[in-house]
Amino acid sequence: MVIVTAGGGGGGGTPNDSSRGGGAGGGTAIETIDVSATSSAAVTVGAAGAAGAAGGNDGGAGGASSFASFCSATGGAGGEGSSAPGSDIAATAGGTGSGGDINLKGGDAYYFARTTLALGGGNFTGGASYWGPGGVGQYRGSSVGGGTTGTYGTGGGGSSTAAIGGGYAGKAGGAGIVVVYEYK
Repeated sequence: MVIVTAGGGGGGGTPNDSSRGGGAGGGTAIETIDVSATSSAAVTVGAAGAAGAAGGNDGGAGGASSFASFCSATGGAGGEGSSAPGSDIAATAGGTGSGGDINLKGGDAYYFARTTLALGGGNFTGGASYWGPGGVGQYRGSSVGGGTTGTYGTGGGGSSTAAIGGGYAGKAGGAGIVVVYEYK
């Protein structure tokens, strides 16, 4: 018997002028599996979502993780970039687990869109996962430090600038993970 915990990669954060700055967290599937009749099992570990490049570019989606065909988890969506002021509050969707005894959704990454050039950005923190909190977002007025990269399966933080155009890059999401415990 094995216990498998598979987590998808976290989405990458984006430069946030009026966008969905943080990446979302990857999903997680947890399953107890009788492998007595299984000779081998392919394991796939999802890649981290790439950071959105400066200029309002989207962050990359996290990759899916799986343990053969037994269970899998999709990665979180990347932050959505923009270079124009917006006016709403929305979320970037977290990944989902499937095939497990327990299937968890990754945390959505919420953002607050500023409505004018004079307003700073809002919350661009990446979405959480089973493995921990998302990367912290950061407002950058000039040379202040930026957001942080996510840890296993968590979304990367976004960055906001003092001017339209996304002059600072976001941060990458956290890589996926597959943990297998064997017991007799």
